[in-house]
Amino acid sequence: MPSSVPPRIKRPDPPPFHEMDEFDFQKLCCDLLYQEPNVATCDIYGHKGEAQDGVDLLAYREQQDGVELGQCKCYKNFPKFLIQQACDEFFRYWPRWEGENVRRFILMVGCDLSKRPQLEEIANQKRRFAGHNIEFEAWSSRTLVNKLAPHPAIVARFLDPAQYWVERICGHSMPSFSAGEDGGYSASISHLSAELDEVAGRLSENVERRLAEIRSLARGGRTNTAVSELGKIRSDSASWAASAPDVKAGILRLEASLRLVYNQEKDLARSLLNESDLINPSPQSTPAHVLLTRAEKGPEAALELLEGTSDLAGLNMKASFLLELERPAEALLLLREERPRLHISPDSESHRLASLAHLVRRDTD
Repeated sequence: MPSSVPPRIKRPDPPPFHEMDEFDFQKLCCDLLYQEPNVATCDIYGHKGEAQDGVDLLAYREQQDGVELGQCKCYKNFPKFLIQQACDEFFRYWPRWEGENVRRFILMVGCDLSKRPQLEEIANQKRRFAGHNIEFEAWSSRTLVNKLAPHPAIVARFLDPAQYWVERICGHSMPSFSAGEDGGYSASISHLSAELDEVAGRLSENVERRLAEIRSLARGGRTNTAVSELGKIRSDSASWAASAPDVKAGILRLEASLRLVYNQEKDLARSLLNESDLINPSPQSTPAHVLLTRAEKGPEAALELLEGTSDLAGLNMKASFLLELERPAEALLLLREERPRLHISPDSESHRLASLAHLVRRDTD
């Protein structure tokens, strides 16, 4: 359950992260570090009560060229001497990390770090770590807000009330029914899986296996790694040249969808879709095109592209957009009456959306 972090009067102020449970704060920092460029995986280092060797987070890089480490401090105040102590703690365990090719060490703090003594100590530590070829960063509460801005799902997962903090941090509202989702994209995983299944059947066994792994990565939230693996498929010139045009287009649409759903990279998604359409023109009603339309023009425009859709993934996406537009009665009509009329069996996403529609309708009645 998200930590209850009360709203503040001054909107520019960061959330009071220091009021979170310290282990929730650690998990939030772990999820943020995972979203950093070049990070393949990130985990909390050790369980409660175990020796942590001066770090809380351990991240492996995508190119297998080293690790990035994090130390989390859920404090209301973090003066100069505590910054020094935190770094000293890491270097006490330097023999443990010396052979790991540490590329970056991040001190993540739940409060402000803008006072001159703090900034001077951060500069001192940058020089200290640079002597070991390590980049040192200190993330203050304001830095955490900037890092969280593209990730409403992380905000909703850890901060309560979710609606309030998503709007404050991410700059857009989130429907109350989808506190655990990236608003407007709640049905997209069904589409991504469908695209993977469609593409995989026409590839070599090796690439098909890699796409299955990418499906697992995407569903598990490891988007950066999934996108990286798709890039590797495209960079294999021999395999890519031998692939049929519709297969190439499908992989490009999949990457565009992933970048939209998880990272909101609209410009790059548009470029990938343009490349896809040049290779093998597709209708504007493909999942990736619909998601891009939703990102650029809103859910109403995306709904127009789905007019007449007769597959389960499309119906689920329509229901998701209707819920985002606060039209739960129409979403229920679609899921409870239109779907059976088309002889389409429901899946877990259909049931979830129907339950959310019932909840929202009761809230708005």
